[in-house]
Amino acid sequence: MPECFISFTFCHDHAGSLERLDLSYNLFEEVPVETGNLELLQETGEWEIGIGMLTKLRYLDFRGCRLKEWSPHLEKLEQLQELYLSENEFTEIPPEISDLKRLRVFHVSANMLRVLPTEFYAVPLEEFRAQHNELIDFPECHHPDDVHAPTMKYIDVSHNALESLDRRVSIFPKLKTLMAQNNHIQTLSSDCFSLTTSLTYLDLSHNQLSEMSPSLANATHLTHCDLSYNNLTEVPPCFFRSGRLKILKLDHNMIGEISGRVMGMLNDLERLEMQYNLIKGPLPPLLFAVKKLVYVDLSHNQVDSVPTDLGNWTKIIHLNLSYNAISQIPDTLGELKELIFLELDHNCLLDIPTTIAHLKKLEHFTMHSNRLTASPHVLELLPHLHFMDMSWNIDIPAHFLSLEEELVDADSAALPTEQKKEFYTPFHRRKRRILRIN
Repeated sequence: MPECFISFTFCHDHAGSLERLDLSYNLFEEVPVETGNLELLQETGEWEIGIGMLTKLRYLDFRGCRLKEWSPHLEKLEQLQELYLSENEFTEIPPEISDLKRLRVFHVSANMLRVLPTEFYAVPLEEFRAQHNELIDFPECHHPDDVHAPTMKYIDVSHNALESLDRRVSIFPKLKTLMAQNNHIQTLSSDCFSLTTSLTYLDLSHNQLSEMSPSLANATHLTHCDLSYNNLTEVPPCFFRSGRLKILKLDHNMIGEISGRVMGMLNDLERLEMQYNLIKGPLPPLLFAVKKLVYVDLSHNQVDSVPTDLGNWTKIIHLNLSYNAISQIPDTLGELKELIFLELDHNCLLDIPTTIAHLKKLEHFTMHSNRLTASPHVLELLPHLHFMDMSWNIDIPAHFLSLEEELVDADSAALPTEQKKEFYTPFHRRKRRILRIN
C-alpha cells in the first residue's frame, strides 16, 4: 500500500460530531493531539486537531502508519467501538485501554507486541486480532476463575510466539473462533477449553502439540478443527463428543491408526484430511459409518486394505488414497455415484474393479505407479472423465496418444451442487489428456 495522505476537508466547528475517521496508511509517527484545523492535513501533512476532541468517534483507523506509542488522548474517546492499529510499531498496549468501555473491535496485528496488560480482560471486546506479533502468552491473570469476558467471540493470535494455552482461554465463555496457528505451542492444560462451550472454529495448526486437551470435549458446537502440522500420535479422544464437527484436519502428524470408535461418532463430518501420517493396516469399518463425508484424503500413509464398507460413502466427491500399500479396492467402489476426483497412485493394485464404470460423474482419475495386469477398457465407459494418468504400471505397455492443445470447457452437468462446491472446485477449463492402452 503506497504512503499517502487523506484528501478531505471539513470545518473545525463540526469536528466534534465526527463518528468515523480513517487515517490509514499516512505518515504519522504519533497520534495527533494538538488542537487546530483538519484542513492543514491535506496541504502540509500536519495534523492539528486533537484526537481527544473527537469525543463522538465510533470508528478510528490508524493502520499502516508509523505509530510507536499509545496516546493517552485515545482514552477520551468514550464512544469508540472500533479501533484499528495494525501494521504499526507498537511494543505495548497500556492498562488504560480498559477506559474504552464501548470498544468492540480491536485490531493490532503486525506490530511488535510481546505482552498484553491484564486490563485487556476488562474491555468488552467481541473481536480481537493480534496476529504477526511477538506475543509469548495471554494476558496475565492470577485468578482466571474470577474473571470473565463474556462478549468476546473472535480471537486471532496466530503467527506469534505462544508456547502454551491454559485456563485463561476459558475467560471467554462465548468465544466462537480461536486462531492460534503458527506459534510454538507444545502444551494445552487439561482445563484449557473447559468453559468455551460456544467454540465453533479452532485452528491450532503448525504448532508442536503431541496431545490434545481433553477439555475440548466441552466444545460441543465445534464445526471446524485444524490440528495439522503437529506431533499428534492419535486421533484425539476428545472428539467423541464433537457430533457437529464438519471439517477435521489432522494431516502432517504422526498418527499411527484411526480410531473407529472416535471417528464413528462424527456423524456430521464432511471433510477429513489425514494425509502424511503413519497410519498402518486396514482402515476401520467404523470410519465408513460417517456417511456425510464428501472429501477424504488419506494419502501418504501405510494403509494396506480397504473394507467393503467403502460403499457407505455415497456422498463422497473427492477421495485420495494414493501413496499407501493397498493391494485391492472392493467392488463397492461403484456405489460412490457422486465421486468426481479419485487418486490411487503409488499402491500395490493389480486391477481396477469393473464397477468403476458406474461412476458416471468421475472427471479425474489417477492410478500411476501400481502393478496393473489387465487393460482397464472399462474406463472408456466414463462420459465425463477429463484427466487420467495410468503411467508407470509395469505390466501394461501404455503411452499418451495425444495431448490436445485446445482448451475444453468442463461439462456443466458434471459440476457438483452449490452445497458441495465448498469441498470440490472443478477445473472449468482444462486440457484433455487421452491415454491409449495397447
